[in-house]
Amino acid sequence: MQSMQPLRKAVFFATVFCATIFLLYYVDDNLGTGWGVNVIHNWLQLGLLNLHGQLVYNPGGFDIAEHPIVYQGMSPVSLYPVFFASKIFAWSGLDTLPYDFFAVPILLWAIWRLLGRDDFAVIVAALALLCPGYMRCLKILDPNSLAVLPSLPFAVIMLAILRKPRLTPAQWVGLVIFTLAFMSLNWSTGWIFAPCLCLLFGMPGVNRRALIYLAGVMALGVCFVVVVSFALKAGVGSTGTNSGKIVNKLTGYLWGRGGYGEGLTTGRAFLRLVVVNGVGLLPLGLALVYATAQRMRGGARFPWFAFAPFALTILDIVIMRNYFGHHPPLGGPLLLVGLVFSLALLRAPLPGGAKSAPEKISFKFAPALALAGFVYGLAVLVCFRANENNLLSVAHLIHQNTARADVIVTVKANDPNTASQAPRLDEPLDRRVIVVDDFQALAGETNHWMLLTSVNPGSSFTLVGQSTPPVQSWWSKPGEWFSRVVARRSANDRIGLSGTYFLYVPAH
Repeated sequence: MQSMQPLRKAVFFATVFCATIFLLYYVDDNLGTGWGVNVIHNWLQLGLLNLHGQLVYNPGGFDIAEHPIVYQGMSPVSLYPVFFASKIFAWSGLDTLPYDFFAVPILLWAIWRLLGRDDFAVIVAALALLCPGYMRCLKILDPNSLAVLPSLPFAVIMLAILRKPRLTPAQWVGLVIFTLAFMSLNWSTGWIFAPCLCLLFGMPGVNRRALIYLAGVMALGVCFVVVVSFALKAGVGSTGTNSGKIVNKLTGYLWGRGGYGEGLTTGRAFLRLVVVNGVGLLPLGLALVYATAQRMRGGARFPWFAFAPFALTILDIVIMRNYFGHHPPLGGPLLLVGLVFSLALLRAPLPGGAKSAPEKISFKFAPALALAGFVYGLAVLVCFRANENNLLSVAHLIHQNTARADVIVTVKANDPNTASQAPRLDEPLDRRVIVVDDFQALAGETNHWMLLTSVNPGSSFTLVGQSTPPVQSWWSKPGEWFSRVVARRSANDRIGLSGTYFLYVPAH
């Protein structure tokens, strides 16, 4: 029976991998409605080197060679693995999803290693990756989140190096290279700086001298990446005056009233964050509560230090109130890392040889618990999709009936409601979307274009396709409650599509 255990765990992890990939696909039917996806499409279209490896996000690739639009202030490094995975698997037609074929197993392995490689670690690794709070940011390919999640395998590698009593020259070099490579992913790796050091400091058998050296390298890397990123984001070095630009950008991200803080109150920000990430990471949060209770059953004191990594990730979110309050799902990956680090410390041997009560979860419960995690994640994503149904149905309509180079047109005289939403549609649809006053204004349009409207434009157009009519169901109620009670976004802060949409081409 014991000899069958590795095989059973391998089958279990393979099943969890398939379930996670299914949920990642289901988030948006693999449509990819984020500007990060547009960057990958542009790299694939024109070539990574031809675009100098920059975050060029021109929707639909329009005018990409002559006038590339570069997202300043973020490192493109975290998106390079996505590009290479998409390039290698271009034949599959799965777009950016192949990146997850590599990311999911690596993250499963890293969590399993950090938590002790036993049955409890197997179960928690599965639950962590099945959390709905893990899914959303990976699908929109947000560089900030993509840079945070590699901190899990980074911590495993650093822990293996730091547990050497004496480091060889090659290991010292490896420590520096791995650290700088990780810090180069993006400025958001700075969020993980303190939580990661807390984890390594609290783990037994760590070489303290090497840890101090690592802390110095990480500090230098964080300072460099953050300063350069915010200088670029503020436009320092560009034409025009730069006085106060960095301060304005920082306050917009932190607690100022401008930028992401416009119209945002502290209460609204933290209500969004608690609800979104409480629901998104509930299974992992329950694992933390269980591990804490088991630790204390043996008579140990409350493990305050073990909660330091999780507390520090919460502090990151508090410091950057405006940014996370405006994008509450982006807090999910950061809090997931903090939870895993705290769980790792909870499961580390107690100082002085004291014993804690072991977690009495046998591997035989793993399939049932993983199934419960999958069902929970699926239920949350069903509610999320019901809330996003109109945008997803329009994205389906556009992707199925147009080429990426096609121009999508909305006409004010024909459909003023759709025209008012058009300036925000180019990014999620990955198409150039333009607004004109009337049909006569289209006479000079040289690119192949199609009309997007919810109103019949008349006999001079031929219908190409229509979106799926929205269906009100029980699953839409939680999303409606969230929008009304929790999110409470202004009319200009959300794409407000409703009804059935049609694509037309001029009749010949």
